Amino acid sequence: MKERTGTRKETLVLINMENDEILSKFENTQSDDSINYDANLNDIVESAKVSGIRVVAIHNHPNGYPPTLDDCSSAYY
Repeated sequence: MKERTGTRKETLVLINMENDEILSKFENTQSDDSINYDANLNDIVESAKVSGIRVVAIHNHPNGYPPTLDDCSSAYY
């Protein structure tokens, strides 16, 4: 991903599947092993839903760990 800074921080990116536009990017600046969700995450997802825009979420684990229970819960929510 072009926006990567070379850090070991986890990142979550929401991408509009219609035009590949990055809708939002969340990164924890305090810790390497979690994500800080911006307060407008739900607004972004809801707006896309209402507009009929398909969104893909991409989340990394630079430490190589598999998806966690929190990852699965967040994706479901």
